[in-house]
Amino acid sequence: MFQKRPLRRTQLISPWGIGQMINFPGDESLMVCGLDAWESTYQDAPDHYTEFIFHEERLEKRLHVSEFRFPPDYRESGIGVQNPHLKIPCVRFPQWHYCPKCGFMKKLSLYGSRCRCEGPNYPGLSCHSTKPNKRSFLIPVRFIAICEKGHIEDFPFMEWVHKGGTCDNDCQLRLQSGRSSSSLAGIKITCTCGAYRTLAGAFNKDSLESISKRCGGYRPWLGEIDDKAKSCGEPLRVVQRGASNVYFSEIRSSIYLPRWEKTVHRKIIEVLDNNWDVLVRNRINGQLNRIVFETIADLKGVDCEELLAVAEKRLNETSTDGSPIEDSEELYRTSEYEAIIAELGGDNQDFFVTNKKSIEYGDIVQRFFKSISLIHKLRETRALVGFSRWRPEDGRSLQAKRADLALSNSIRWLPAIIVRGEGLFFEFRTDKLDEWLENADTLKRAEKQIENFNNARIRRGQTIRRLNPRFILIHSHYALI
Repeated sequence: MFQKRPLRRTQLISPWGIGQMINFPGDESLMVCGLDAWESTYQDAPDHYTEFIFHEERLEKRLHVSEFRFPPDYRESGIGVQNPHLKIPCVRFPQWHYCPKCGFMKKLSLYGSRCRCEGPNYPGLSCHSTKPNKRSFLIPVRFIAICEKGHIEDFPFMEWVHKGGTCDNDCQLRLQSGRSSSSLAGIKITCTCGAYRTLAGAFNKDSLESISKRCGGYRPWLGEIDDKAKSCGEPLRVVQRGASNVYFSEIRSSIYLPRWEKTVHRKIIEVLDNNWDVLVRNRINGQLNRIVFETIADLKGVDCEELLAVAEKRLNETSTDGSPIEDSEELYRTSEYEAIIAELGGDNQDFFVTNKKSIEYGDIVQRFFKSISLIHKLRETRALVGFSRWRPEDGRSLQAKRADLALSNSIRWLPAIIVRGEGLFFEFRTDKLDEWLENADTLKRAEKQIENFNNARIRRGQTIRRLNPRFILIHSHYALI
């Protein structure tokens, strides 16, 4: 039976992207499926899914994709409503569930519905005498296991209880919480074969090594569990399913940089941005197809000649600009910095900046800042490119993380959102910045901060980072507000 479980689009990029569990009201935990399942949702859209597609040219080139797509939003049927009843595909995870009253445990299917307690006749608290339709719904267990390569699986309760041994297939587990249920020692798992064990020590680093349990390479969001999973062999870490280190979204973002002159009418810009692929794909012998332009101009109510002229100018600029999109984050952001300083764009575009020289402000501003830019309009695209578990930096390449989003290699798009905003951009005077960076007190304070930072990384098993006062300054910008 379909149930509403509302989410905002932005939440499906972060914090609840592909491969993450979402805890819904009523003790229900679902995991967001991979892009293969999303593709099926888009293909099932009754009015076609083109409304969810958008482009950000710079970011597409950098990530080697052909387009971005908004997560589909659920809409009730109604007059004029396009693409109603589209849903984000999820699987049920963790699979192990238990009855909050009697402790009956059952491993549910990834694709199954919620179910009620089966009411075994336990001594003491039991649901046996309760009518089946009045019994409690099973709820997900609190504990799961993850590995540093992004895999995730259920806590191995059977193996834990039997200390790595086996049990008959018809054995039944039960979760019992004592008075000290807040501690792991107060949670006891019993089996109908007579074996039992508390969860004391389950969170120790090598707890699952003691029962010869290592990562099985499970990717339940892609349907890869049990015999469908590719063995991994990495050590497993036991965590609570709501812990902050279960999932770290990997996001790549890009600020929209104007491609059109300030004098171009906003309506022309919107038509070109929304139909650019169609307009340039149908060229004849390298020339823009006038018939296509006339058709779109007529449909959108704009002047065909103006549409053609602006498009041709853009194509000429693109063909003469042979510079590749750099993978370096510094070089990529330099383009955005230069656009801000140059006051590109205008009120008719999604990028509008005006610069104020420091001389227009008081003495303290003039002493430390070269200019202050007022960002009236800005559009940022944020795309989900992968995720990590246990720690944000897991050492895997972006390509390896991308491979965890889908099984199919033919998917050439990524889920993304557009964020619009405004703000201020402060440009320091380089002479004052260099003077501060060479100050002995500055270096001493920074040295202590960097030492504390790297000591914390070492305790977490991470490599140290070579930082400097400039890095600390840029990450303390909020103090200026």
